[in-house]
Amino acid sequence: MKDVYEQSSDATVSEPVTSDSLRAIERKHELYKPFNITEAIDPVEGNTKPPSYTAAEKKLLKKVIFAVMPLVCTVQYVQITDKFTLNSAGVMGIYEDTALTHDQFSLLGSIFFVGFLVNQLPNAYFLQRLPIAKYFGTMIGAWGIVLMCMSLGKTFSELAGLRFLLGLLEATSAPTILLVINIYFRRKEQTICIAAMQLSSEVAVIFSHLIIYGIGHLDGHHGIRAWKWNFIIWGLITIFAGICVFIFLPDQKESRWFRLTTTEMEIIKERVCDTGMVQNKQFKLKHVIESIKEPRLYCYCLIVILLCLQNGSVSLYSSQIIKDSGFSKLDSVILNVPRGISAIIIMFAAGYISQRYNDTTRVGASMAFLFFVGALILTTVQFGAVRLIGVYLSTMLPAYVLMQSSCAKNVIGYTKKTFYNACIYVSICVGNFIGPLMLREEEEPRYISGMIGFMIADLIAVATFFYIYWWHKRENKRRYQLRVEGKIPDIALERDQMDLTDKEDLTFIYSY
Repeated sequence: MKDVYEQSSDATVSEPVTSDSLRAIERKHELYKPFNITEAIDPVEGNTKPPSYTAAEKKLLKKVIFAVMPLVCTVQYVQITDKFTLNSAGVMGIYEDTALTHDQFSLLGSIFFVGFLVNQLPNAYFLQRLPIAKYFGTMIGAWGIVLMCMSLGKTFSELAGLRFLLGLLEATSAPTILLVINIYFRRKEQTICIAAMQLSSEVAVIFSHLIIYGIGHLDGHHGIRAWKWNFIIWGLITIFAGICVFIFLPDQKESRWFRLTTTEMEIIKERVCDTGMVQNKQFKLKHVIESIKEPRLYCYCLIVILLCLQNGSVSLYSSQIIKDSGFSKLDSVILNVPRGISAIIIMFAAGYISQRYNDTTRVGASMAFLFFVGALILTTVQFGAVRLIGVYLSTMLPAYVLMQSSCAKNVIGYTKKTFYNACIYVSICVGNFIGPLMLREEEEPRYISGMIGFMIADLIAVATFFYIYWWHKRENKRRYQLRVEGKIPDIALERDQMDLTDKEDLTFIYSY
């Protein structure tokens, strides 16, 4: 830390830190933003000017939103829809046409995440070395081509190879989207942006299943089965999305798509201090080492793995679970729509509570417990409409959004954040790979042992959320004590160019 700050030699001892005083200072700083270089900070009392938007920044923010978020949400939509193409193929004839077994179908769902896993660290490297829009747009177009090729698969081995390639290419999506949000939006704004991104996932659950239901009626049209039409149509849509991203997604904060004025250029530079993301093409090994030493990294990854066990399984098998509950093949597709609606309602409720009480991790824990309830219903109810409630509650979106929001707001440093994101998506791969394999053919339709495993995993995730809450609160208390003792100096004026991590920048206040 000596190369970043010069510690004060005449530290003043003040009153001891209490829970009430800590909570007061965190509320005063709104928990969502670090101490900004434009604010006057008293190192003992912690008084700051409350953050506010000028008219010029509001105008700039609108430009950023309209340039970035439609593309981000569109890519998220088509990526989530890709998951449904295999899900619905399970009731549209892919078993009969390719002679797949139940366990081979599970492997098709799992092998996608092998490719996804393989490309996580290379993707983190390329994101730091290449123009984001050109790289990302190319990957999206390529995965659209591979998705179309899925319609040509005639055997398990052919389909498995294509699914591996699909995972390899789609591995670029979520980390890139999150990085783009981290670059262009303030920490307080990032929660809403991440929620909007994930909301598009549930919009996809609703509208894509309606479209897939319609595609189901194309069965046999021009001699092509419905499941093949599904891959062809969504592959073409994905290619178009890739072209749009390649051309229109901003590559840097001064992008021509923002049409910045001189004043807005200065505001963009100031906002970098609050995004926690200084774009830097230098890969910093010390950021990686710092991340590996932090227990938070393993907690975030553990939560993701545990939640993805159930989410990956139900996302792959939801149509077949619904069909086995007594519904027809096409009805089992359309009955996925309420799953998206319920996720949106729960997510809005969780977001409101989290924003209202400035609490991310404990609300996340409650959402993980709701996930547990979904698995409990699927375990105890075998047939009928009541079982659908278990399917509809088995969405990790609310808990995942809050976990991702906590990570996005509390991890800074370009290489460090990129590494955290890569590790989280490696965890997604692990959870989604293992999850479908826990549903054994001989146990259908209730999959007792798999569901019991999911319930245990959900409860461990609840406990891990509480640990993250405690860790951030303890660190804030330590930093507050340093502030009241005068051991943390004023923020360096060149902070927006220093690419500090949250550990290096002792003025950074964690959000929990």
